[in-house]
Amino acid sequence: MKAVSIIKHEKVQLGANFIIGFPWETKDDINATLSLVKEVDADTVGIYMATPFPGTEIYQICKDEGLLPEKIDYSSFFLMRPDFCLSHNIPKEEMIEIMKRGQEMMGAHNRSKFRQFALKHPFYAFQKFIKGGYYRPGSLKALLRQMR
Repeated sequence: MKAVSIIKHEKVQLGANFIIGFPWETKDDINATLSLVKEVDADTVGIYMATPFPGTEIYQICKDEGLLPEKIDYSSFFLMRPDFCLSHNIPKEEMIEIMKRGQEMMGAHNRSKFRQFALKHPFYAFQKFIKGGYYRPGSLKALLRQMR
């Protein structure tokens, strides 16, 4: 938290990514991580599932513990979707609900932070919105609704 304090004191934008769903995690561990999301209060937040990509330590752990399916199709894999549950402690159905809650929390947090930013810096936010490739028909109305 010391680094977070320094970054905020220097008025540097802070992005924070959190990973949940490791084999050894409990519900309490994940809830503590989700609480940390609120405590850090970053400008942008990402919450992702632990992903056992081949060649990584987590892949070997999951393989050794029999947590991986025989065949994994990484071509359609999405880091925020618990396609398979790596946990010894949390059933897949519960992990899906936890991840949904995390995604809702992430979306609400990021919308709120963008709204605060846009109200302080409306021209820069609009320019970022247009140049950043976020614009598509109807999205400007959505942006303005979020700023209310």
